[in-house]
Amino acid sequence: MTDENPGELTPESSHWEVVLRAWEELDLPEGWRAEIIEGVIHISSPFEDEHRRTLSLVEETLSAESVGQGTHEHGFQFLRAPAIQLPNIHSVHRPDLLVTNEDGDPLLAVEVATESTAHQERGWKIGAYANARVPVYLLIDRWDGEFTNAGVYWFSDPGDGYFRRLTKVPFGDTLHLPEPFDLTLDTGEFPA
Repeated sequence: MTDENPGELTPESSHWEVVLRAWEELDLPEGWRAEIIEGVIHISSPFEDEHRRTLSLVEETLSAESVGQGTHEHGFQFLRAPAIQLPNIHSVHRPDLLVTNEDGDPLLAVEVATESTAHQERGWKIGAYANARVPVYLLIDRWDGEFTNAGVYWFSDPGDGYFRRLTKVPFGDTLHLPEPFDLTLDTGEFPA
């Protein structure tokens, strides 16, 4: 970038600067979204009904439980597909759902794997959310794959670019979400 116009790209601009600018200038139809994963732009089509329903069930559970326990005073916010920039790994991720506290600090990133994006959620995004120091990553994975089986994964305790703890339950079981949520998520309600 030049000193005269810090927004202008030049032949000396870094790969990250060029890719980030291209991502920022995308004009996608409603429902479509773009992410940068390790310096490459990936575009995802709109969510299917089952995907949206699963996200709504997670959000409703977190909202109802937190209000029922009086924790709504903590000011949890639920953001659909916000951008999390990670320049150190040349990535911009957009979790399906991000739960933050009243100061905007991330508490929980939620992804619902689709057939076309499961490899990203099972791979790159685990490291990306750990790098972003998101305390918890909840992966709802309905797709069997070479390295994993369908189920609900709770990654926690981020450090050094990875999560040090993993809890997995099969669909139909319950998953206890620790503080600050301290609630039980019934995975049997998720659409098959």
